[in-house]
Amino acid sequence: RFYGSAWKKEFLLQATLMNRMFQRKKILFTGACFGLQLFLELSLWRALRSKASVNSTHSEPQWNLLPFDAEGFFNLDEGYSRKDLKRAYNRLIKQFKPEKFPDEFKKIRAAYELLDQQMRYGTQIERLPISLSEYSWEVTGEEKPGKAHFDRETDPVKSSRIAPLHERLLTELPENLYIELKKLDTKRPYDYFALAVLSDVLSEANGSNFSRWLLEGIQTYPEDTGLMTLLVAYFRNPLPTKTAIRLVKATSKIIQNDRFFFVTEPLWDQLLFRMEFNDFQKLLVECESNLTDHRIHGRLTFYVHLLKPALWKAEVEWIDQAFDFINENFQELSGSLDYDLELLYLIREYINHRDDFLNGDPIREQLDRSIIAFCTRDRDEIDMLIVDCQVKLALGLEPLLETLPCKTNSPYNYVTNLWQMISDEVAERIETENDFPLSREQVLSLKTLLYSLMRKTENSIVGRVMGIAIYIMMLALCTVYLLCSSIIINTVEFVTPISFDDDVFTISYLAAIPCLAAAYFPARWINRKVTLPAWWFLDGRVAEFLYRRIWRRELGLHITQTAIPYSIMFQGMEALHEEHAKSSASSTTECFSHDYALVVFSSAQRFLA
Repeated sequence: RFYGSAWKKEFLLQATLMNRMFQRKKILFTGACFGLQLFLELSLWRALRSKASVNSTHSEPQWNLLPFDAEGFFNLDEGYSRKDLKRAYNRLIKQFKPEKFPDEFKKIRAAYELLDQQMRYGTQIERLPISLSEYSWEVTGEEKPGKAHFDRETDPVKSSRIAPLHERLLTELPENLYIELKKLDTKRPYDYFALAVLSDVLSEANGSNFSRWLLEGIQTYPEDTGLMTLLVAYFRNPLPTKTAIRLVKATSKIIQNDRFFFVTEPLWDQLLFRMEFNDFQKLLVECESNLTDHRIHGRLTFYVHLLKPALWKAEVEWIDQAFDFINENFQELSGSLDYDLELLYLIREYINHRDDFLNGDPIREQLDRSIIAFCTRDRDEIDMLIVDCQVKLALGLEPLLETLPCKTNSPYNYVTNLWQMISDEVAERIETENDFPLSREQVLSLKTLLYSLMRKTENSIVGRVMGIAIYIMMLALCTVYLLCSSIIINTVEFVTPISFDDDVFTISYLAAIPCLAAAYFPARWINRKVTLPAWWFLDGRVAEFLYRRIWRRELGLHITQTAIPYSIMFQGMEALHEEHAKSSASSTTECFSHDYALVVFSSAQRFLA
């Protein structure tokens, strides 16, 4: 409205001046001036609207909402899913890249990881005020036996007779306040918070008392949101190995319910890469023995998260036990973990066949390094390695075709499915376009290519021979049926000879009709067990030969030129197969569906930009 009113006055002024200049031809130019005014206003409105849309998509986030209101920071609606959260996260990290905005990126990532962790565990921490000074440290829920409830008048935050601690710090030494709070017989949640902060300021015991005071406060007030939130945030920081081991042990003795896994998951992530797995396993068993909760949802979610990196370090026996535990209690898992489970099973299958897949090939080894990095490294390093690998794959069609040969019984489907999931996840975090809008020219280009390849296949010597072989196969099916009919009729004639005199011939002729019907069943059995399998084997081998000689390289070059997705090309192949089912080129659709080199190559094209 502001820009519209300002520019409207300017346009009206210009129109008035033009009217005065052409008073003699006022009738002619009034309409022209009015049209010019409308045209300019419409152009300005469109420009302002496009500018407003650009500004809205790249608007500055509300940093003041972090870290206590991550949902508001990501602008998530009520009832959001993990996909919604991931979209909001990817949108922001595209705007605040780690190499240009390292501090902002760390804040965005920390908020995302906390919300994602809460959604996986189904543990929603109560949203705190933007400022901790606005948080009410009153006791809520059931208190531990023997602990007295306190009065607001003696609360060090709310009391009007006693100055708040942050004001006393201006005139008193932190050491004196710390000693005073330690001597209190009955401590409130705020006292534990103050002791934790003061111990960190005083660097007592190298700062290890910060977590000790929080844990003591949670032991006394297990339902206090402020203390629990601070502990979860503290555990997300990198800690020394000995400190992390001591903390998980201490936490298992205080938080003895299923929430233990949610609180300590970041610590276990750190310990997994710092310790030998046997020691890690013993520590995990020791902590689990301290838990008394019958619920297992948190433990299930923890194992689903832990297995992704642990598959590369753990022993086979422990991995099998973990998967058995997940499979036995599959119904306890939430639907938001379906993607994680599918990814886990693909990684496990890949590891089981990893030695056969590598086979000393450099491109396969590069794919293997990228898959391992995706499972075990930091997300920033993952994106760089995957993008680098994808660019190299996109620039080398011929080596990729040699590395992943096209075979209908190829065992590489689990590799390509896993690589596709990895590529999609990384592509969501960087500037790539997953939804490929096809123009009419691109569709016609693809259709023309497929029809030309089909004609080329049919006109080849092998294609013509296969075209004749289709009719030979049909003739073979009929021959089997006639042979079975002849055998049955001859058998019946041997038992009861057919006479060609008077009415006996008519009766015997009618008796041959059920014999012909009975021949259908053995003929069908023979065709299903012998004739058709032999034809399918021959047709498959010939289709593979024709696909490798005529189709494969041309399709790869078309992907290079147009960056068309593999799924769109497969739809075109299926449509061609339905239109020309009896053609010798129709079997190439099956070969294309098993051409995993083109799947990987098409996926890599998105990363060239």
